[in-house]
Amino acid sequence: MHRDPPSSRLGLKLKDFVTGFHKGKKKRRKEAQKQQEESLRRKRIEARKKRKLEEMMVAGNAEETEDVEAEVKKSERVALCLIQGDQQGSRHLRRRLWFCHSVVKQV
Repeated sequence: MHRDPPSSRLGLKLKDFVTGFHKGKKKRRKEAQKQQEESLRRKRIEARKKRKLEEMMVAGNAEETEDVEAEVKKSERVALCLIQGDQQGSRHLRRRLWFCHSVVKQV
């Protein structure tokens, strides 16, 4: 009777026991750092948009602001779709772009 190694019974890989759990910990930390940088980048972009809108309001270009806001939203959606499509792989990219393009047209 052949018994499974303890790692397979626990759902762990044998390689984890050999290399240690340090690599997984490093990977999780790196991912968390990337997410934090992305959220900070989005906050900076949002602050930049607000400043730009305030400057345009002060200058008296209130009518143009709505157009600028709509254009910024459209470009953000397309960029986000491109990023998501790239993460999923190139074969999904065309489908993702088509979907994003149809969403942008509706706005």
